[in-house]
Amino acid sequence: MQRAGWRTLGLGGRVFGSGKNRKGKIAAGFSALAAFALMVNIPVVSGETYTLPDVYLLALDEYEQVQITRQEVRIAEKEITRALAGILPKITINGNYERSPKELGASGMSGSSFILQSENSFRVEATLKQPLYRGGQSRAAFHIAKYGLEVAHHRLDLSSEALLSRVVNAFYGVLKAKENLGAQRRNVERLQEHRRLSGLRYEVGEVTESVFLRAQAELAGAEAELTAVESKLLTDRRELQVLADLSDGFDLDVPPEP
Repeated sequence: MQRAGWRTLGLGGRVFGSGKNRKGKIAAGFSALAAFALMVNIPVVSGETYTLPDVYLLALDEYEQVQITRQEVRIAEKEITRALAGILPKITINGNYERSPKELGASGMSGSSFILQSENSFRVEATLKQPLYRGGQSRAAFHIAKYGLEVAHHRLDLSSEALLSRVVNAFYGVLKAKENLGAQRRNVERLQEHRRLSGLRYEVGEVTESVFLRAQAELAGAEAELTAVESKLLTDRRELQVLADLSDGFDLDVPPEP
């Protein structure tokens, strides 16, 4: 998201000179700055609104580390199946089915004869194979595969928790920055007016130069704080966009407590 608008300009340092020339230079500089002093605005584009669970669920499907650990879990589950195949008995079943006519004719020297045969016949064979002893290799392989599955699930939990921490920090960082942004802008507006009045009073000799410069310094500090809040807001919004693949202009919402 790009920032639009003008940064409020300030006097870049002390003003040197004396007497009327110095006052004239300060007044001229103040007049020029006042003409271009506009607050920085971040354009807000209307978009979809997401809650914290929405963003987290989207991030789970997009975050690369979570996808990697999920794949590790699937591989570990296949290893469990393979290890069980070496422990459980193997059963082989074979079947045969035949269908024949009721009567089969055959001719011989004594004439024709008939052989009676069943119309249907079938045969089923089941074979059970179970090794008596393998030196504990099969059970050892199963225990190793089971431990590997536990490790894969633990890694998945850790990556999911790390993702949740990043999502929560960025989510509430955006909400907090948006709330602070309004307060910082109002503070800058107040200090701009204070500096303007100080400049006018200094120009007519009601206050000293130090009063005007102090107002200038307070405004510069407030502008720096405003810039930091804006940067924090943009950084956290970008973090959510990267983690959950959100489009520009998204908005966040915290549902009311039941």
